[in-house]
Amino acid sequence: GEPGVRVALELRLDDRRGQPLLVRDYVAEEPAAGASFEDAVAAFDTAVGSIFTRFLADARAVVAAPR
Repeated sequence: GEPGVRVALELRLDDRRGQPLLVRDYVAEEPAAGASFEDAVAAFDTAVGSIFTRFLADARAVVAAPR
């Protein structure tokens, strides 16, 4: 197959009391530019960045929602 990475993370956001506001699994797959270690690291960086972008958007929505 083509070189690439798959990153799967479970991320959680807690309130000040330690109670979970958001618990979600995130997955990102990114192709690598080549088969080198550096290409894999660059693809991993992109995948993790994508996941955190989605997590931050979800966290903002949860924090902004009325309770």
